[in-house]
Amino acid sequence: MEKLKNMENLDKVNDILQPKEWNKGIIVDVAQFFQQVMVNAIRLNQSNLFSDIYQELEKNIDLRRQKVLKVKKFTKEEFKDILRNKYQKKPFWAILNRKKQRLLQDPIGIIQPLPETARNTLDIRTMEASSSAKIYPDIYSLPMLPKQKIRNLYRKNILSIRISAWKWTKIWSLVTVVVLALTLFALWYKNYIQAEVTKWYQGIYALKSIKDADVLKNTAKDLRTKFRILQLMFWPINILWNNFIYTNHSVKIASNIIDWWAELSNIALIWGSIWKDFNNEKANSKIDSPVKGIGNIKLTEFFKSEYDNLANLDASLKKTITYFSQVDTLGNPALDNKFQSTLESLIKWDQYIDFILKNKDMLLKLAWDTKPMRYFVLNQNKDEIRANWWFPWSVITIEVYKWALLKYDKKDIYYYDWHLSPYRETPPEWLNIISPNHWLRDANYSPVFLDSVNKINFFYEKAWGSTLDTVIAINQWIVEDFLRKYWSVRMDEIWADVTADNFSLIMSTMVENKFQKVISPKDILFKFTDKFEKKLIDKRDFMWYIDMFVNNVLAWEVAIASRDTEIQKYLDSLWILENWKSDPWNWVYPVFTSISWNKSDRYMKRDFTVHTADKWSCEINNSFTLTSKNSYGADTQNMIRQVFDELKITDSAERNRLIAIQWAAENRQYVRVLTPKWSILGNTYWNNVNIDDSNPDYTFFKFYAKTDVWQTWIIKFDYISKPKNCQAKAIFYKQPGLSGYTFNQGQ
Repeated sequence: MEKLKNMENLDKVNDILQPKEWNKGIIVDVAQFFQQVMVNAIRLNQSNLFSDIYQELEKNIDLRRQKVLKVKKFTKEEFKDILRNKYQKKPFWAILNRKKQRLLQDPIGIIQPLPETARNTLDIRTMEASSSAKIYPDIYSLPMLPKQKIRNLYRKNILSIRISAWKWTKIWSLVTVVVLALTLFALWYKNYIQAEVTKWYQGIYALKSIKDADVLKNTAKDLRTKFRILQLMFWPINILWNNFIYTNHSVKIASNIIDWWAELSNIALIWGSIWKDFNNEKANSKIDSPVKGIGNIKLTEFFKSEYDNLANLDASLKKTITYFSQVDTLGNPALDNKFQSTLESLIKWDQYIDFILKNKDMLLKLAWDTKPMRYFVLNQNKDEIRANWWFPWSVITIEVYKWALLKYDKKDIYYYDWHLSPYRETPPEWLNIISPNHWLRDANYSPVFLDSVNKINFFYEKAWGSTLDTVIAINQWIVEDFLRKYWSVRMDEIWADVTADNFSLIMSTMVENKFQKVISPKDILFKFTDKFEKKLIDKRDFMWYIDMFVNNVLAWEVAIASRDTEIQKYLDSLWILENWKSDPWNWVYPVFTSISWNKSDRYMKRDFTVHTADKWSCEINNSFTLTSKNSYGADTQNMIRQVFDELKITDSAERNRLIAIQWAAENRQYVRVLTPKWSILGNTYWNNVNIDDSNPDYTFFKFYAKTDVWQTWIIKFDYISKPKNCQAKAIFYKQPGLSGYTFNQGQ
């Protein structure tokens, strides 16, 4: 009925207002469509607000105002809102977002508006806040207090607010539950990952104790799977707290540790695979090994087949090192030190494998992949110095083909000299003091090791009629390094434990002793070598063996030279040995050759001092001083006598003879001081110093040095050097095997 009534009113409006001609506007008074609102007027003390409308008090004022509109064209649809008796309530946000151009939403809307007024202005005709947000009708404005505005707003939108409050309560309750659940899950997630990492780390740690290739391979495979699952589980944490925008330090460390251990498990898997293949190759090999306890396979063929595995191993090592290096600290100094030590070991492994991969072809040649190769290994003491290391006690002849051992033969150095007869050769300068003949044992006379190798090969050919390919000189210090790590070797034959501290003294004493029941003078040394080799094979600490050997090569305590031109050129390119040969600076290289006939070199202390000054035209004035001191003392004397007692050497004449060999004699040396080519000898200060310019690569100054027991000996001379580089600073090169020395750069 109400809708029908509205339609009647609409028809009446249309009858009154509908123009007969649509193209002409008509004048319409619409005041009758407004609600009549009467108010009482009063006079205010400080305002004449209504004086222009009505002057008398207690009079009613009709707030309606005649308004004439000129309507050009309209339809029924445009006046539907005019006839609404009540304004339709809408939510608060609908009021705020109402279209600005909508003017005909209530009867007031068609009145020409006044200028804009403050929001929430009170319309005194309806006693309601104005509904329009921008345009207001002709009204009188009164200010509202803030709490009135809030109250009116609340009353007008109470339903929407209550509905919204309920909705937001449910939303925030849900959010709280979700956050709490996520927090509890995160705590469980963290503890689970931490427990799994700790658990599987123990598995990583246990890998090194596995002695079976199959077990290692299977265990490492399981560990790799576990750690990859952990990596996947840790991925969401990485996304949130370890990204390019924000990085949490603890999360970063945990991520790197998980990745690092995952790669370690992969390394163990690859190594287990290589190990298993090696065992299979060894089991199928039909080549007998000359060394007991060592399987014999064609290692070069195995290396070729395992090249891809080595490349994968190298890639995993590089990843592991990357992850490891990003863990700066674990907050525990002990753990930090342990981790740093592990990192250094990984870097060494990576360097070795890198070297193998990059030098594959030359290593195959060194292993004589195409034909057999003969190595001659000089085992030298540290008691009688020679130009290239020390006096050789024994030698090992090794023949390899595809790195399979064809021959491994240990002999006394004198064994080869005995087979030189009837050949005789006059010894070089000063060596005639110790022998009227030149022997293989004294062949390492030249300062250039390759020259000594050629002379060694010459004697070997004379003795055996065959040639050597490569010669390796190993210092006794390597044996002492092994003994220092593995404590001792028990020698029941002499009722003693051989250690790093007494090895040199015991072996030299037993070799020189005439009263022991031995087959040859070096019999006790070979027995020690057999037991020592067995201990090394049982330990199987091959990585440490390689590491120790490489360190000695880098320190120039192991020399390698080959008569094969291509191999020697490669060795020279490594810049490890004899760098003085190509040094353009003002270098100096003292070379000692012992002619003492005793072991006094082990007690010698030497001090070198070189004063330099510029002259002119790249000529350098040099003053060279050598101070030698025999540091033998009473403690050493008592230790030697104690060793004699332990070895049951009781004959007084034999003891006195051995004492003379061990220490009670003067130290005598033939010394050559090598310098750049075309050096000139200056003031010798009445010392017997001579110059030798016969070598095309260097000039040297030679003299004889003699230091008595408990005495000090000094020699000084000047010379002018002409280095390619004109810098005056002296570069000192140490002779291989030389110990107990100091070098001082004078002004």
